Amino acid sequence: MSQKNSSADKSEGISYDSSCGLDNILESVDESELDLIEEVDLKQSLFVIVDLETNGFGAEKAEICQISAKHKDAVFNAYSLPLIKMSQEAENVTGLKIIRGEMFSGNEKLSTTPIKTVFENFLIYSKSFNSPIILIAHNGFR
Repeated sequence: MSQKNSSADKSEGISYDSSCGLDNILESVDESELDLIEEVDLKQSLFVIVDLETNGFGAEKAEICQISAKHKDAVFNAYSLPLIKMSQEAENVTGLKIIRGEMFSGNEKLSTTPIKTVFENFLIYSKSFNSPIILIAHNGFR
């Protein structure tokens, strides 16, 4: 899946609350997919860079509002309207704003999808490689 809704993709990473809305989408994940991989063959695995943007930082209950991923030319980019207003700090870092129920990056109106659908589409994207993948978080140290 590939979407081109982003202005220049953001280079900033975001810290987010550990829950980040995942409890709402777990019913769409097959439990067999949650098995831990004990041994990874790096030569057979693909490296996919993933970046999350959220509507807030730190102790706030932050929600994911953008997931972007890339492996070579295979790009995934999806936006979701958060239920909670974006913090000013998050707007400054991500460049994303919510105006009258619509998401913008600068002056560009973005197409949004419910967060459950974003996660389901990300799983489809991840499976499309037909190889083991290793997700590498952009600014994942935060």
